[in-house]
Amino acid sequence: MVAGREAEHSACIIDSQPVKTTERGGLHGYDRAKKVGGRKRHILVGTLGLLLKAHVNAADITDRDSTQLRN
Repeated sequence: MVAGREAEHSACIIDSQPVKTTERGGLHGYDRAKKVGGRKRHILVGTLGLLLKAHVNAADITDRDSTQLRN
């Protein structure tokens, strides 16, 4: 147990952050909700606050759709 919790993650949270890019090489999209063109960082964090996974997509990919891109 770590700080009164189980050692394994019982749940996780996914979040994203759009990032403006100036160069067009590689992934690129437009996040209509944030009105930002570029890429989007998706992160998966466990209940212990530790980073489990990170992935960069085009900005037009939603959080829900990003979970199905990579396992």
